[in-house]
Amino acid sequence: MRTLHNQDFWAGLLCLASGLLTIVGSSNYRIGTLEDIGPAAYPMVVGVLLAVVGVIIIATGKTKNVSDVLNASETQSSGTWNERLRLWVAVFGGVLLFIYLGRNFGFIPATFALLFISTLGDKRNSFKTVLILSVLATAAVIFIFHYLIGLQFSLLSWG
Repeated sequence: MRTLHNQDFWAGLLCLASGLLTIVGSSNYRIGTLEDIGPAAYPMVVGVLLAVVGVIIIATGKTKNVSDVLNASETQSSGTWNERLRLWVAVFGGVLLFIYLGRNFGFIPATFALLFISTLGDKRNSFKTVLILSVLATAAVIFIFHYLIGLQFSLLSWG
């Protein structure tokens, strides 16, 4: 009964299962050699690392009594229902807006809108904080994905 209420256990199990599924999925492709890396090399390494992290989380997770979990959930409130709903709507709305703006207006407005709308979901963020975070993070994302990685996504387009 102790394990079923342990968040560390479930988080570790999710990482372990995701890692193992990634390893199994990448085994259908060629791994290659160090000189000629195949398409399965990167997913295989990520899967192994994710599985190892999952095992570490499970092994070091804290086991709690059911009564400790119930008492902690009564004293720790993660916000009212309206606050949680606002956060969910902001995050999903930001993702949907990213899809729309990315297709019609380009990567820069889509990324900015995603970050701006999603961070507005937390009412502790001020407008100034949200604006600064969105501008700086958009600049970093554009630099990383467009200039370093070479993502084939137009930066600005109209229609």
